[in-house]
Amino acid sequence: MATNGYDPFYEGIMAMPGGTLQACLDEFRKGHVRDRVMAEVQHTELGQHHDKTDYKSVEGLGQLRCRIPVQDYHHYGQMYGYDCWNDQAFLDTYEESNPGVKVNCGGTKLQFGYVPYDKSKVKYHKNFG
Repeated sequence: MATNGYDPFYEGIMAMPGGTLQACLDEFRKGHVRDRVMAEVQHTELGQHHDKTDYKSVEGLGQLRCRIPVQDYHHYGQMYGYDCWNDQAFLDTYEESNPGVKVNCGGTKLQFGYVPYDKSKVKYHKNFG
């Protein structure tokens, strides 16, 4: 039962330490933590979808590298400026920290001069030298 005649929920909130109370109020107003958690869930779902789907590069546009959620695009764009998406080092770091956004994308042309990673699996090799 409430001791001051207030709602027990209100008393519980008011009994929080000052920093925690302010953090809760800011989260209720702005919802940044909620948005970040939802973005992480979306990254996981995108990663599961991208593992099942193969993408092809588009002539004139190139190879698809990753699919960036709208929330991340604007979050990082507002934090660092939208030119950060043109920075190769930033994209490498973004892909490492968010593996769910990477896609499996192959080229549209055949590759000549292919050297296999494991040469022990090569059955035939012709030497012209």
